[in-house]
Amino acid sequence: MMQTVEFSYGPKTIHLYHNSAAMFAIQDLESPKDGDPSVYDRILANTSAGVSLLCQVAHILAQQGELCRRYLQYTPERVPPAVELEKKTKL
Repeated sequence: MMQTVEFSYGPKTIHLYHNSAAMFAIQDLESPKDGDPSVYDRILANTSAGVSLLCQVAHILAQQGELCRRYLQYTPERVPPAVELEKKTKL
């Protein structure tokens, strides 16, 4: 069963979906050096770099959510880029 999670930011809503494609894309955001903090540890550090990374992850999940919605024949919606999500986020 495909199920997305709705995420609202401002007046807009995006649909997030975590699947294997999202998992591998998020893994690609990992640091190239062994022993460096994971994506999730860097997000939890609550820094501006962490917020930027969180927005990249949200964008990946939103892309997959939109693909899921289109597969289920919902009306296509725009997926906001990570920089747009970051502008709406305050640290």
